[in-house]
Amino acid sequence: MRPRRLATILGVAALAAGSACTAVERPEPKPDVLLVVLDTVRADRLSAYGYARPTSPHLAALADEGVLFEDVTAPSNWTWPSHASLFTGTTPWEHGAHFGRSDGDVHFQWGGFASPMRRDLPTLAERLAAAGYRTVFLSANPVLGVPVADSITRGFEVVEGLSKDRGGLARAREAIEGEDPRPLFLFVNLMGAHNPYEVQDVPWLQGKRELFSPAGAPPWLQPLLMRGGGGIDLQGRIERGGRTLSLLIANGEIALPPQTLALLGDLYDGELVALDATLADLVSAWRGRSGSDSIVAVTSDHGEYLGEHGLVEHTYLLYDQVLKVPLVLHAPGRLPAGVRIGRPVQLQDLYATLLDLALGEEEPTSLARLVSDSGAGPRPPIRAIAYPRTQKGVASLGFVYRYYREGNDVLITRSDGLVELYDVGADPGMTVNLAASRTERVAALAAATWSAFREVGGEPGPPVEITPGARQRLNALGYTEE
Repeated sequence: MRPRRLATILGVAALAAGSACTAVERPEPKPDVLLVVLDTVRADRLSAYGYARPTSPHLAALADEGVLFEDVTAPSNWTWPSHASLFTGTTPWEHGAHFGRSDGDVHFQWGGFASPMRRDLPTLAERLAAAGYRTVFLSANPVLGVPVADSITRGFEVVEGLSKDRGGLARAREAIEGEDPRPLFLFVNLMGAHNPYEVQDVPWLQGKRELFSPAGAPPWLQPLLMRGGGGIDLQGRIERGGRTLSLLIANGEIALPPQTLALLGDLYDGELVALDATLADLVSAWRGRSGSDSIVAVTSDHGEYLGEHGLVEHTYLLYDQVLKVPLVLHAPGRLPAGVRIGRPVQLQDLYATLLDLALGEEEPTSLARLVSDSGAGPRPPIRAIAYPRTQKGVASLGFVYRYYREGNDVLITRSDGLVELYDVGADPGMTVNLAASRTERVAALAAATWSAFREVGGEPGPPVEITPGARQRLNALGYTEE
């Protein structure tokens, strides 16, 4: 394992009297910890992960000074369960924070469609606060804001919302530059890559801004325009029962033409560039406080469909476009520089990793172990889950989906018995279902799946309340529907 540095002080000695001088050891001051979630960012669209467009040069530079994990799977396909896993180190079927079915024909009502996190799981913020940290939570995603997510934010002294754009940086700088002498644990959720997608100043969108204006958009693009123009909004209601475009696409009622999907990808890539610049400013401010003796972790909670599998956005099904997320760890003196780890890992393992790096609490799931020889042993299979959603007319949302991976083989099972098998080594886009030709492998993985997703009981979390203003924001983002 990496060396643990200790500061040594000499006790006061009465040398004139011939007293022996004693050495007293104390732990080195605890490092500041910055955890950044780039909401809705899929790894394969980042230049840090080999994507052709320069979408993440600043993240790549951070990775050059630290460790990049090449194969990271989120535990679910949307914000609420993934953040609960991130903050507890457990899975959605253990912590309980995920979609739940409403009774009858009820549409999304918070508490009816989403369940709270268990009370009895110690959160990352609680663990660090107990060790003497000041804990600050800043999120641009309203799903995680007060009072929507009081269970997920347990242990944070400060919990505040941020604007989606770069305006939130000012509040982050205030937290970073505070005079509190305690070590700082700062969590920041940046939401620039989440729908709606605005036109950014990037080369591949030069000369196209007029295309996204109400006057200049062609008829096929008009239904997707943001209100007032300036980009695309996949949550806009159109004339089919008032449902969103993304729901109609998921139900197979609308198929976007290739030119629309290409523009969607162009806009998403542009948002990644802007988000990467915001990250650079945040890390720069952070280094002004902590110098090199700190821990920085950058990841995402889930990815985004951009037309693959006939889908857009997220919260749908469990393919790698919505599960594969980036993860970069920067911890000079605790982790080496310029290392890339190709071994498959889970997002929730970051919980144990940060406790390991910050407090020296070594646990088997710490990803820091993979950087040393001691992490060479076997690790558990990769798992993810999507619970049913209650929305009219979208049949595919009414099932539980389970994702189970051993090696390169991924089995996706649906609660009605449907199965899909993919070889993600040969087919990373998950385009060829091998279930019919590899029935023995399907049977073996299916048997393992049923024992790998055992629900775990515990003390239920408090009811999740939501203010009218928060409900309006969640509705606009597609998390709720009225």
